[in-house]
Amino acid sequence: MLADSKESGKSPSSESTLKKSDFVTRDPISIFSRIKNASDEEEKKKLNQLLETLRKKSPEGFKIGAAVGEGDCFFDSIAQGLNELKDKGLITGSKGFSVKSLRENCKQYAQQVNQSKKGSWLGRALKGEGEKLCEYILRIGFTAEDIENTSSGSEIEILKLENAIWGRPEVEGKMICDKYEVKVKIIKLRDKEIDGLHVTKGKVGTGNNIIYIVNYRNHFVPLLSNIEKDIKRSIKVYRVEAYGNVVGSDSNNISQSYISTPLQGIENPTYKQSGCPRSPGKENHKTGRKRGRSVTDKDNKAPKRARMDVNVASNEELESPSDLQDNPEQDELHNAFQTKRHIPHHLIELMYQLDLSVLCLLRKSTYEHKYPSLSLAFGDSEIDKFSNIVLRSKGKSIHIQVENVENYIDNNISYARLFNKERRSSSVNSYFDSFVKHLISKSDLYISLYNVKYLIVYTNSGLDLTEEKKLKQGRSKNFYPFKFYSINIEEYDILKNFLFTSNNIQGHGFYQFSQDKTTREELLKRLKFSPAVQKVIKKRELSQGFEKEIKEAFLDKLVFAVNQPNREELNSSIKSEMKKNSEVQDNYNYIILQERILSNLEEHKKLGNYISGIIYEFNLLKLFLHDMFLHKNMISINFEGKSRDTSNNITINYKGRATYLEAHNADSNIDYSQLFPSRQQNNTFSIDKLFTLFVEKLEESIEYFIIYTNADLDLTEEKELKKGQSKDFYPLKFDIMDIRKKKYKILRDCSCIGGNGLYQFSQEETTRKKLLSLLKLPPSLQKEREGGLSDENEKETKEKFLDKLVFVVNQPNREKLNSVIRGKINNQSNIPYNCEKLHEIALRWLESHELGPVTKGIIEKILEDINHNRFSYQAIQNKDVNEEFKFAKSVVGREGTAVFYQFLGFLVKGEGKKCLEVLKRKGINLSTVSSILHGAGDSAVKAFKDLYDFWFDGKGNKTQYLKTLEEKGINLSNISSILHGARAKAAKAFKDLYDLWFNHNGRKTKYLIKLEENGVDLVRVSSILSGAGTSAFKAFQDLYNLWFDKKGNRTQYLKTLDKEGINLSNISSILGGAGTNAPKAFKDLYDLWFNEQGNKKQHLKTLETEGINLSNMSSILHRAGANAAKAFKDLYGLWFDEQGNKKQYLKTLEKEGINISNMSSILGGAGTNAAKAFKDLYELWFDKQGNKKHYLEALEEKGINLSHMSSVLSGAGSSAAKAFKDLYDFWFDKQGNKKQCLEALEERGINLSNMSSILSGAGSSAAKAFKDLYDFWFDKQGNKTQYLKTLEEKGINLSTVSSILHGAGTSASKAFKDLYNLWFDKKGNRTQYLKTLEKEGINISNISSILGGAGTNAPKAFKDLCDLWFDEQGNQKQYLKHFIEKKDGEKTFTMYNLSSILGGAGASAKDAFEKLHSVCFNDEGKRTQLLDDFYGAGFEPSNLSCMLCKAGVHISSISKRLHSVCFNDEGKRTKLLDDFYKAGFRTCDLCSILSGAADSLEKFHDFCFIGETKKYLNHFLNDEKGFTLSNLCNILHGVRANICSVLKDFHDVCFDEVGNKTQLLADFRKVGFTPSDLSNILSMAGNNATSILRNFHKVYFNKENHFLAKKELFTPKGLSKILHGVGLNICLTFEKLHDLCFDKAGNKTKYLNNIIQNNRHEMFNILYKKVRKAPAFLDEQNISEGDKITNVGLESTSSSGRTEQGQNLGNAQQNGPKVKKRKKEKNQEGYLKSGRKQARNY
Repeated sequence: MLADSKESGKSPSSESTLKKSDFVTRDPISIFSRIKNASDEEEKKKLNQLLETLRKKSPEGFKIGAAVGEGDCFFDSIAQGLNELKDKGLITGSKGFSVKSLRENCKQYAQQVNQSKKGSWLGRALKGEGEKLCEYILRIGFTAEDIENTSSGSEIEILKLENAIWGRPEVEGKMICDKYEVKVKIIKLRDKEIDGLHVTKGKVGTGNNIIYIVNYRNHFVPLLSNIEKDIKRSIKVYRVEAYGNVVGSDSNNISQSYISTPLQGIENPTYKQSGCPRSPGKENHKTGRKRGRSVTDKDNKAPKRARMDVNVASNEELESPSDLQDNPEQDELHNAFQTKRHIPHHLIELMYQLDLSVLCLLRKSTYEHKYPSLSLAFGDSEIDKFSNIVLRSKGKSIHIQVENVENYIDNNISYARLFNKERRSSSVNSYFDSFVKHLISKSDLYISLYNVKYLIVYTNSGLDLTEEKKLKQGRSKNFYPFKFYSINIEEYDILKNFLFTSNNIQGHGFYQFSQDKTTREELLKRLKFSPAVQKVIKKRELSQGFEKEIKEAFLDKLVFAVNQPNREELNSSIKSEMKKNSEVQDNYNYIILQERILSNLEEHKKLGNYISGIIYEFNLLKLFLHDMFLHKNMISINFEGKSRDTSNNITINYKGRATYLEAHNADSNIDYSQLFPSRQQNNTFSIDKLFTLFVEKLEESIEYFIIYTNADLDLTEEKELKKGQSKDFYPLKFDIMDIRKKKYKILRDCSCIGGNGLYQFSQEETTRKKLLSLLKLPPSLQKEREGGLSDENEKETKEKFLDKLVFVVNQPNREKLNSVIRGKINNQSNIPYNCEKLHEIALRWLESHELGPVTKGIIEKILEDINHNRFSYQAIQNKDVNEEFKFAKSVVGREGTAVFYQFLGFLVKGEGKKCLEVLKRKGINLSTVSSILHGAGDSAVKAFKDLYDFWFDGKGNKTQYLKTLEEKGINLSNISSILHGARAKAAKAFKDLYDLWFNHNGRKTKYLIKLEENGVDLVRVSSILSGAGTSAFKAFQDLYNLWFDKKGNRTQYLKTLDKEGINLSNISSILGGAGTNAPKAFKDLYDLWFNEQGNKKQHLKTLETEGINLSNMSSILHRAGANAAKAFKDLYGLWFDEQGNKKQYLKTLEKEGINISNMSSILGGAGTNAAKAFKDLYELWFDKQGNKKHYLEALEEKGINLSHMSSVLSGAGSSAAKAFKDLYDFWFDKQGNKKQCLEALEERGINLSNMSSILSGAGSSAAKAFKDLYDFWFDKQGNKTQYLKTLEEKGINLSTVSSILHGAGTSASKAFKDLYNLWFDKKGNRTQYLKTLEKEGINISNISSILGGAGTNAPKAFKDLCDLWFDEQGNQKQYLKHFIEKKDGEKTFTMYNLSSILGGAGASAKDAFEKLHSVCFNDEGKRTQLLDDFYGAGFEPSNLSCMLCKAGVHISSISKRLHSVCFNDEGKRTKLLDDFYKAGFRTCDLCSILSGAADSLEKFHDFCFIGETKKYLNHFLNDEKGFTLSNLCNILHGVRANICSVLKDFHDVCFDEVGNKTQLLADFRKVGFTPSDLSNILSMAGNNATSILRNFHKVYFNKENHFLAKKELFTPKGLSKILHGVGLNICLTFEKLHDLCFDKAGNKTKYLNNIIQNNRHEMFNILYKKVRKAPAFLDEQNISEGDKITNVGLESTSSSGRTEQGQNLGNAQQNGPKVKKRKKEKNQEGYLKSGRKQARNY
């Protein structure tokens, strides 16, 4: 109760607010700290030996305590010893003992001696110390604290006291012994030996009761038997515990205010017994909670025989101030009480709690002699989260929360569970909130705080810990690796005696959060007071100190008892103990003990009805199991959650017909208002609810639908319903059923049904007519009615329901059902089980999660397990079912429910297990299936089975549906995206969409045909329609109709997009997830961009004018979905005004040279929040005037490329600003200086780009992901860890690793570690994988090309691919041999070819390789017709690898489409291919210019040979001295799908409209540049060819160019060698090269002269290398005449868009018929090698 509540009428006193001054510190002897801080092992060993000597000299059972210092330690030690004797009843007194009280005792003793005027030992003793008795009397009463805290004018100041009198055994000790008739034994410990001893003993006093104290280095501490272990560190205690009350206080109450709360990093001793009185004072007693029946007798004597009384506290007895109530909807337990769903789950949970309760009762009986005053309570709501079991003894209480988990998988207590933001029942903050509410509901919270000894979470689950006992990370964002330590249960008697059970489970034990400083500080931050508690704290003006102390105390009391026995194991232990306890066995059995606890729990106001309902149904189940065992007609029984077709209660299979029984434990009779309530959801007897259940869940063929209850129908004598509280009323009539009729035999065979109380609605006309009108159609039938459900069908369904509905009322209540069970079993001698065994049989079946119903055979099997002491629980948690668990969670929607476990059981042990095996074997990703079924809930099993049956036949073979999709190259993931969330109707939705796409012969309908003909990728469509679910058919059709007319021609929409060159991929990115709203969303966005005539509106015009790429915008707006148009408009409105002028935002970005692409990467996925996210990020970077803030300045000053940051932050979306700031703060301090992490990367030569590649996509978690990876690579001093060292030692480039791990994001550190562990063992040696690759000459760079972007899946992808290629001994498997094994005269693929084709397959590498193999070879290794056709047409493996470059996982469909374009059905070349050959294209040319663009072959053909566009190629072909096809292929290599537009642009820079050479080309020819020279410079320029040629023309023909005057030295051919493939840097490179060779006057530089003089023949090579040096790119001041010149070949390091097909270029240049023979000069060899290397490095 709150102190300021009306009942108390008082405001909080000063004592009720915790202050720093309310505490004092008790210090241990210093030997403990000396051991801890010993400088070396030898010193530590000596001190430990000294301590061990002390322990041996101490009395048995006593531990070393602590005492206050500063001269009061002797008195405090004696006081603690006296309090312990008082607790044991060995000395009497109404008050406790303290420093102050003992000093007062000494003062009184001295005063008496002084008054007697007689000589005394005291006077002589003081005289020997140089003291006078009269002065002693004045001083002895003052403590060290009194003197330290003296005030002006006080007696202490007047006496000029500076020090308190220190207690002496021979003086003050003797006085105290005389007064209390005790003896004090002093054990003195010394560092140095005296007379060969480190320990000496002394004593004072003559009493029989002994107090033990220790003295070490002048500090006294007590030896106590009521503490469980030595006190090794200082502890903080409530002042009154040590010093007593100041004025007129009662020691009884004072001592109860003791708080044992450790300081930071200080151990907390745990007391076995309290030194405090056992009950609060009178005032507290009045306001305290009344207790129920006590376990102990009133006289506190142990009973003659074992007593099993229980005490259950209810909410009614506990004060619950309204101030402490949070929102009721947040109370999960309360919600559970209000529902009857998932009965088995809650039943097992309740039974687990009951079993532990019974165990505690048994242990109480066993240890009655040890704990005579101990009481037990069950359902005690004082601390509601620890209410299941409460042990109380001598004023202290232990509160236990019992939590049962379904151990289907490793369901350990994780970080996410403990630190979930929601105040759920299993979170630390939920426990804390419950504890604090208890404290502040009391008038004296400190007494309450002290009285609570432990808060225990008892569970069969484990803690999810690492080997270092730290919490594992999981997926939580705000993770901290909290540390735990294991309690030695041997040191905690009461926990051991009552809760310990022996089992062999790893991790079994009792744990607490570690008390190390960092863990404790972080925990204190994480503990939060709920709003309700904060309100009370504020109201009572409790200090901040209070908050910390309460948190500290809570953490000290919280104990996790984990990996405890499961219910079955615990039950077995109990029965085993009962057999050993003869007194218990003679008077009780297990069921009786459990019933006693249950009876009391049912009195609980909050829990009572809930528990009664569960047990009521459970008892019915047991009776039905018994009936089934006896009656052969009763074939099987099913219970709620055990059947996929029902939602509650019991189903009886009687002679093959199902009867459904719904049970209700009611507390009032059933009237009209309950059967027909105005608010249907509020009454379990609602006829409409029952009708809905009948229609939607039950089969119409069921025999009876029984409503079974202990309540009665509220009928008149005429058997008509009474009105009740209902406004609308009709006197419906009932008929009594005659159970003796033959048709009711099933009812007679049910033991729970008596002969009376069976009713049905009367069939007389008026009642039936009224009922038909009252019954409301459930939603499912209402939809059918809209679709044409006839009145006759509706009436027929209602009639069936009424005919099958039976009310079985006025039946036995829970207790009577128990009697019925006992009577039935006891009266039948031919059954093999008793009540206890039947009880256990029922529970074991419910725990089994078996999908099907229970049969007699299952009962016999479980019974056999019980009789042979075997466990029946199928512990599949040891199997790896994590994948199935995630799948079930995604499909059902929530874990932990009965439906969830039913579905999981189906997947793991039921029919679903085989289905999953088929899915995996056939390569169907489970995520694809779960996406479609997502949220199926109760219908999960049926929905899964229906969809599976649609895809596979009974033998597990693919049906025509899947075969067709596969044959047509349609990825199932695309369909999954569209059908996402179809749930229970997944199969129908799939079929509807399939039927729209294909006819009955499996041929594509117009919908797919037209999409393909018009180049509309199904991937784009699926992105837009994602989430359409059951409406997929309509959404697809509507979108199609927007794009195409009835004849299949493009509508204005697509025509406009195509005309304006707008890629549909950008639109699909923005519209992603529009689902059923896709057609409208597309139209809205289109209408925003174009007018009715298809002309661009202001928005697009402006973007185009300002050079803003639509792809950047689409990245930011990704998945704006149905709100795409608005989101686009909002973002545009930030960038431009109505006239299309740039606003401040874009102006600033442009001024500062910040690429919008970097921002778009960070903001990727902001979607509807795009505008706000952009604004937030901008305002973080710039002030209102557009000046850079310190964030950007620091990046710029420290040379950090914003692109690296944007890569890591990619996808941060709406959280972009915060994510950027978090990452920045991790990299830089407040002054903008690099922190250690960046310094270490720089110093150790680690390129930030490699790290950013791996972390790409970390988004909002970027800072944490970076830290995790950094911590993995570097130690605290910034030195490389073993991981990086090993990679370096083994010659593996980090860039190779980063390529593979690209996009790992938040999982980067784990992915890196897992991949490393695949490559190297613990000692850093290569594993078999790397050894095999090395032996086979396979470069890791080839692997990285294939696995590029595998990210988090990299380890698995690498392993899968290697396992596909090699066996365990490292030998090649057939798959790989078919490609690379050399055979006479046969063409073979190289690893470069394979890595090129499979490039970027990433996580799907294995799948991609298998598809490539199936395209090229059959299982025996024979070439397929497809490969033979290509070889026959002159294609080499290198040519194919070029054109199919990076086909990856799509290799099968791409290669088949390419084949169909190049060859007819007979395998002969098509006209298309012949046209290219006739024009002079060789296969290597064609494959080079279309590298990675196989699907563009047709488009390129039409561009070159059909219509007006054919002139572009012809102009090149007609120019005899112009660019050859080989030149063009070399220049345009890598343009991919842009080939047509790029060729046109390049044409326009070389020729005019009629084919005349442009001035630009003429200029080059005039000065001697041949097309071959220009081709050299433009080598692989690709998309940038045109701009590079223009820029080179501009810079070369500049009047300041002195190369023109030195043509004899620098011929165009020579310059082309130096500038080979320099790319976009052409201008800067040429200018710097010029400055390197010539001064402003045109004279040769010293550097050039030096080269000419010493290495003339290598000049081009040297300059080639020099222009590519970094980071001082051609900075003349870094070039000295003494530069060492080496004879090296030309090496290109350019990476601007190269492919891996340099070999093809080599073929093109060396083998073509029109290519002139070149001299095999060393320089040119270097050039060719360079070209190949460039291509391979692409």
